[in-house]
Amino acid sequence: MPRNGTAHVLDRVGDVRPGCCLDTCHLFSAGYDFRGRAGYEGLLSEVDRTVGPERVKVIHLNDSRGALGERVDRHVAVGAGEGLAGVRT
Repeated sequence: MPRNGTAHVLDRVGDVRPGCCLDTCHLFSAGYDFRGRAGYEGLLSEVDRTVGPERVKVIHLNDSRGALGERVDRHVAVGAGEGLAGVRT
């Protein structure tokens, strides 16, 4: 599996060790299905394998208007979209 975009950038910045933000809308629209326990654990494994949990500084928790893997960046309130429909505020 090819390295994801964030890991690719983080690997190339030299001695500077920046962090990153996980945006749940972007993850969902990129095809990461974390709606169930298995999907959530798979996402955590992917973060461990690529970016590393110590580099995740922020999680931007929001829902996605678009469908899984649609690659459309349209944020909506948590519970009002496709990705976090099971989470209610």
